[in-house]
Amino acid sequence: MDKPRPLRGVLASRVFVSVVCCVLLLVGAAVGVSLIFATEPEAVRDGAVRESAALVQTLAVRKGDHRPRFITLGRVEPAREVVFSSRVEGQIEQICPVFVPGGIVEKGRPLAVLDDSDYKQSFAIRQAERDQVKMRLDIERGIQRVARMEYESFGEEIGEENRGLVLREPQIAALQSELASAEASVELARLQVKRTRVEAPFDAQVLTRLVDVGSQLAPGQPLGRLVGTREYWVIATLPLRHLPWIELEAGAATPDAAIRHTTAWPTGESRSGRVEGLIGTIDPETRLARLRISVADPLARDTPGMPLVLETIVEVAIQGRALPGCFRVRRDHLRQNETLWIDADGKLEVREVVIAVRDAEYVYITEGLQDGDHIVTSTLATVTPGIPLRRATLESAALSEADP
Repeated sequence: MDKPRPLRGVLASRVFVSVVCCVLLLVGAAVGVSLIFATEPEAVRDGAVRESAALVQTLAVRKGDHRPRFITLGRVEPAREVVFSSRVEGQIEQICPVFVPGGIVEKGRPLAVLDDSDYKQSFAIRQAERDQVKMRLDIERGIQRVARMEYESFGEEIGEENRGLVLREPQIAALQSELASAEASVELARLQVKRTRVEAPFDAQVLTRLVDVGSQLAPGQPLGRLVGTREYWVIATLPLRHLPWIELEAGAATPDAAIRHTTAWPTGESRSGRVEGLIGTIDPETRLARLRISVADPLARDTPGMPLVLETIVEVAIQGRALPGCFRVRRDHLRQNETLWIDADGKLEVREVVIAVRDAEYVYITEGLQDGDHIVTSTLATVTPGIPLRRATLESAALSEADP
């Protein structure tokens, strides 16, 4: 009878068999992968490699005389404004129907009429006093004539030392002076009666009214606020560096200005103005120069257009002085470090330029360009001088057109 094998020997045999199986599996997998890679089909490039030029849009430039157009903001203000008042005391009896906020009044139209009965009585008294003085002067002149006739009838001559006393010249001079004073009193009373009608000092629009029928006025008491309707001012701000490009010299033609209210007016609607001059101080908040622009007929009563509203902020486009012999290029065509991309015979050239002035849309170049140069307006993924270019479109002389 055989003896049973020890347990340790059996376990060792099983481990050995497992290791051998794992090794065989790994070797088989490696051989399979090698066969797959060895039998993989190889991709073959069909045709030759071809280098293509970048497709770009270009714009030809032409030298010309151009005027920059500076766009800024301005505030609408009245050119004439007055808080008018009564020059006499009295109670208001009548109010003009157009003397209301927003009413339009003409120069000389009475806005309020005061009770003038007292002033008319005073005027009548002053007239009577003047007439009495005139009567006394006439009597004194009659006495003078009689005295002269008496002396002449007796054939006597009056000495120079007594002539004035005999002919009552001092009395006549005193009465003449009294008459002049009475005439002045009459004229003052006449003015007092006239001033009971408070009239508009100029063609105006009523902004505020502070009184009504029955109000008791004292001299100098305000009745309301008026602004002139013939002209408004737009006070525009502008960087100091732009001032040399605007005609502000005495005797020079005042530059044009186009005024628009971008949010309230229809698209394309604008009003014309004239730059009248430079205000002597800068704006304390923005530190910008201030220009005064005159707009005639601001309420558009006699001319077509949109009315201006006081205290609003508007957009102002000011026409600058002409730059002779320069190139005008859109700002979005300018590249970094004040350079332009030029299509030079199908190759990209990065060219530095000298800019004289900039406005909201364009830069004005005095050096670095020549007539007929083609500016690349497209965006390139890679910017390397000398890369080949192909033009998609060509708009010749597009920048030599008249200024807008």
